[in-house]
Amino acid sequence: MNTSSKRKVWIYLSLGIITLIFTILLSHRNEQRVKPEKLHAFFQEKFQKKEQDLSKYIHEILDNKYVKLPELLHYCVEQKIDKDEFIFYAYQDTLLKSWSSNSISFPYFLIKTPKHSGLQRIGNTYFYYQKKEQDSLTVIGIYILKKRENREKTFLFANFLNEFTSLRGMDIHTSRDEYNVLSKEGDFLFSLVFPDEIKLCDNIVIIELILWLLSFTLLCLALYWYLLGLAFFSNRKNWICLVLGGLIALTVSLISFFKIPNSVYASNVFSSLYYASVFSSLGTLFIQSYVFLFFSIILNSTFSINTEKFKSKITQYIVRNMLIIIAIAIFVFVFIFQYSIVNDSTIIISPILLYKYNSLSILTLLSISLLFWALLISFRKIMEESLKLFATSRSFVLTIILISTVIIALVSVYYNQFDSWYFIYLSIFVLFVSVIVLHLLFPKQISIIIARIAAGVLFSLSIFFITEKINNKKIERYKEGFAELLLSAEDPLM
Repeated sequence: MNTSSKRKVWIYLSLGIITLIFTILLSHRNEQRVKPEKLHAFFQEKFQKKEQDLSKYIHEILDNKYVKLPELLHYCVEQKIDKDEFIFYAYQDTLLKSWSSNSISFPYFLIKTPKHSGLQRIGNTYFYYQKKEQDSLTVIGIYILKKRENREKTFLFANFLNEFTSLRGMDIHTSRDEYNVLSKEGDFLFSLVFPDEIKLCDNIVIIELILWLLSFTLLCLALYWYLLGLAFFSNRKNWICLVLGGLIALTVSLISFFKIPNSVYASNVFSSLYYASVFSSLGTLFIQSYVFLFFSIILNSTFSINTEKFKSKITQYIVRNMLIIIAIAIFVFVFIFQYSIVNDSTIIISPILLYKYNSLSILTLLSISLLFWALLISFRKIMEESLKLFATSRSFVLTIILISTVIIALVSVYYNQFDSWYFIYLSIFVLFVSVIVLHLLFPKQISIIIARIAAGVLFSLSIFFITEKINNKKIERYKEGFAELLLSAEDPLM
């Protein structure tokens, strides 16, 4: 192994180990954060911090005698107090003089209650209150714990939790239970009820997933350069492709089977909530797309056909045709995958809604992009190697036309659709194959950059047409369902 290979091995190995250790620690932290015990400690600490803030605000209002409405509102603005989180009521001789917000129904009974702090409920709204008196002035401060509206401002919200967990799955009970929340004086206020499944929010899961893939990539690159530096593999690069391909497939299969790490696989990203079709979840789709691209890059750098080993014309005929069939089959499967991503996903992908994209939309688009680049790299490489086994360029082109015609015919018969969309997709396929073939036959006139740009434009067009078609279908289905709902509501017999 030469010095350059050793240096690359150590660089990738060191970075891979560092990233892996960091990701393991992050995963452990994320897994701990969704345990009821940890959540209880988090919310207990959060409550006492808010309780302290509430007490401070009340004392400042009393000390400065902010009785008039403009004074109270100015103080709240100056302190950047959120009206959906804290509310203050100022009384002069038991008469209400001002209040800071109308976020909840007016708690008129608090001025009469002898308790100076505690938990109260109005309808479905829970809040904690404190009452302080100074001379003839009384100030009641409220901290909202649970409210249907403005949920992100309430006590039960935690930005590292999934929305369902933090907003609907968790609840407050007034009776003592396993997870009790106490005031800073140690008095019982309420208990927390957690759902059976507590999930991390999607953004945190996606970040952790990307870090796992980055660690895996760096370690695989270290292994790649290590194998490349060995005498046996340096002269037999195809074996590197087989070894790394097998290792990647085995690793992904084991991780998927055992659902490791749990912090990622227990999330909604790895459930059927957002996507379920060819793959079981959006997270699985992203992993498979990434692995496909990574393997395509390895294939591009290691796979090579030695024409001297295929002296038999029959062997050459079989191998070159099989390579072309594999390349075209990859295109067909990638096209089916991207169609299923748009059709079987609850996430709306549309070019005109770019400004509304969130992390899930970006993850979906990344999956589509990874599939495209994997297709482009692998398709070109396989076609390039098959070209070596042809005596003339003419026979190469004619064989591609023949095999493409057969595969297109089989796919057409299977799906049995011959509308205008079918011919658009067919045109994109023909143009894509033509761009790659022309690049291979005339590399000086059509460079790899031009070929990639042209292929990217064609792929973008295919995504555009697919999203338009699927989104229109979804709208039509929604209209039909809504119409049926209206008819059933109007029909007294239904």
